Formats: sequence, structure tokens, C-alpha cells
Amino acid sequence: MEKGVVLFVKDKLVGALGGLGLVLWYLIGLVLLCIPLYFLNLPFWADALIILAILYLRGIGDVLTFVVWIWAFLSVLKMPLNRVSIVFYVTFAIFCFTSILPVIVNLVISIVQAFKECYMKRKS
Repeated sequence: MEKGVVLFVKDKLVGALGGLGLVLWYLIGLVLLCIPLYFLNLPFWADALIILAILYLRGIGDVLTFVVWIWAFLSVLKMPLNRVSIVFYVTFAIFCFTSILPVIVNLVISIVQAFKECYMKRKS
């Protein structure tokens, strides 16, 4: 997630609800961390290792988060539609808009800038 957006939402929750907002913020984070693992049906020790890696290994944890969400999405696609899978789809959409979309936008912007610089060098 983009740090500016995350801090903005956290500050709004804490400002509006005080300590309850902070508790709510961490509960939302816990749900967003655990919901893809629920659909993967991994053993407890594997879930624990994935959670520890996501929380404490910054670079690897970010990549692992992406892999786990995509893997869970592919697993949920094979399942029948029910209430819990709808909750997953909503949280997956939130994950996509806050994590994947900014990466794609930044990639496109950097490619366009690289082509622009290359064009300017050839022109001069």
C-alpha cells in the first residue's frame, strides 16, 4: 500500500474514534492479512511462517503478500460463490486498488519518461 494513503486512513480513524479507531485499524490489518490464508487451507505452521515473513521481512514480505493474494484469488475462483467468497472479492479489490494499481501506474509513468528521454536525446 502507498504509505501516504495508509497514514491518511489511520489518522482519520484515530482522529474520529480515538483509541477505538486505533484498535479498528489493527483489526482491519489483521483481517486483510489473514483472509487470503483462510482460503488456501494451509497447515497452521505454514500460515504462521507466512504471517511472520510478511510482518518482519520487508522486501520478501511484500512479494510474499502479492503471491499469497494472487494464489488465494485463483483458489477462490474455483469455489462456489458464497458470503465468505464475496468478502474475499471485496478485500481483493481493495488490495488491488491500494497495492497493485499504484505499481502499474508507476511502471507506466517510468516507461513513458524513459521513452521521452530517449526521444529527446535522438532529437538533439
